[in-house]
Amino acid sequence: MPTKKDKLILGTAGAVGAGILSWRAFFPWIGHDLRMMKNGGNAGKKLMADQVNKRFLINMFEEAVEKYPKKPFIIFEDRIYTYEFVNQQTNRVANIAAKWGLKVGDCLQKLGIAVAFINFHIRGQPLIHTLKACEAKALIIGAGDYILPKIEEVRGELGDLPIFVQGQPLMLGPAYTSLPKPAIISQAKAIGMSKFFQLFYFKPSDIVYTVTPLYHSAAGGLGLMNTLDQGATMVLRRKFSAQHFFEDVRRHNVTVLQYIGELCRYLLAVPESPLDGKHCCRVAVGNGLRSDIWEKFKIRYKIPQICEFFGATEGTNKLDPTPKLLVKVDVDTGDAIRNKKGLCIPVATGEPGLLLGTIPPNYQNMQFYKGGREINEKKVLRNVVKEGDAYFNFGDLLSSEGRAGMAAIHLEGNMQLTPKVLKDIFNHCKENLPNYSRPLFIRFPKEESITVTHKQQKTQLRKDGFHPENIDDPLFYYNEAAGTYTPLTLDNFQSFLTKSRL
Repeated sequence: MPTKKDKLILGTAGAVGAGILSWRAFFPWIGHDLRMMKNGGNAGKKLMADQVNKRFLINMFEEAVEKYPKKPFIIFEDRIYTYEFVNQQTNRVANIAAKWGLKVGDCLQKLGIAVAFINFHIRGQPLIHTLKACEAKALIIGAGDYILPKIEEVRGELGDLPIFVQGQPLMLGPAYTSLPKPAIISQAKAIGMSKFFQLFYFKPSDIVYTVTPLYHSAAGGLGLMNTLDQGATMVLRRKFSAQHFFEDVRRHNVTVLQYIGELCRYLLAVPESPLDGKHCCRVAVGNGLRSDIWEKFKIRYKIPQICEFFGATEGTNKLDPTPKLLVKVDVDTGDAIRNKKGLCIPVATGEPGLLLGTIPPNYQNMQFYKGGREINEKKVLRNVVKEGDAYFNFGDLLSSEGRAGMAAIHLEGNMQLTPKVLKDIFNHCKENLPNYSRPLFIRFPKEESITVTHKQQKTQLRKDGFHPENIDDPLFYYNEAAGTYTPLTLDNFQSFLTKSRL
């Protein structure tokens, strides 16, 4: 027989249950919200404990080495790297770095030295800028012929920076739409990132699969840091393959898979198979999964839980309870529009706007990027709601669709548009920009497109799109096979759409 106390507890539970059921009628996702609140509290407690105890990433790694020496830490191209083996290798690297004279504050966890993860797709001026901005004291590059040629191209601009090539017994002597900005990941932020997977109770027995490069915060931040925190296992792949994605998930008994951007849409484009739902995955975590395919992806591949997040690597916050708002923005300049008092203007319900997040007072003078004050101030909007406040500018215009990039180029003087000019532009883009920053289309207006206030008139150009019938200017598309920009006309437009990957 239940006691009076038991009856009271049961009665209270029943009332709470009925309350949740009634709230669910108005807010269908309240159950998910309550669960995430509970899990978030758990993650927060662990985060605070590690910060108080100064349990840094290197401590997490060395704890895992002691607990699970023979356990797979990294699985890459079917090769298994145990915690014990990776520890031996990191000790070797640390000893070499110590001989180089690197010290705390230089830009290796084993020695307390900071490491800069560099996007290996960049080259030319963006690469030079990145190496100088992070103030690297030495450059280590992997084996193979993909990265080395890019370094050799700019060796003359790197001063006396020593360059070490894996697998070669020699040291080489000195010889984005915008420049990359090295984001700073402090030990405190790294601890915070290492607890993110606690939102779904990530544990030592979990195996996480990621196909993004380790210089990206999704892999080198969330994936790797949460793996270190728990002493779990991480499966890496050199390049994303929709065809082989779930083959890898099944072969390695993956329990947590990471996605980003339109990755899930590519997976849905793969022909259906009876094996689609046969795997051990319990959670898919990432950002960019659109609502139009969310349920299709979840149902087809039988994913029990999807954890979608939003945030910025360099930011002070993400989509969490701290105050955020959308403000009106000039789509041509990207600048927030202000009222007569000099404050930002919140958007109306359903209206697209620039996403801003509150910066706590103790963070208002922090550095987001390695570099001067000017580059950091570009991410901060001050006097937003009231005088003296500060908000982090995510730089995202929410409720606005992205588009393929186009450049409008005005030729000065008597310069003629020739095949050589097109070839030179193609080579410049390919040599100096990562593939995702290269304009897919270019047009050549006869006159500069400017407003009455001498600002670039991008609105009309954006509205024109890339259909030849809407554009009188010479129009060209990026043709990788031909190694140049090729004319896009009404005659070849349909053929272009059929072959392109827009």
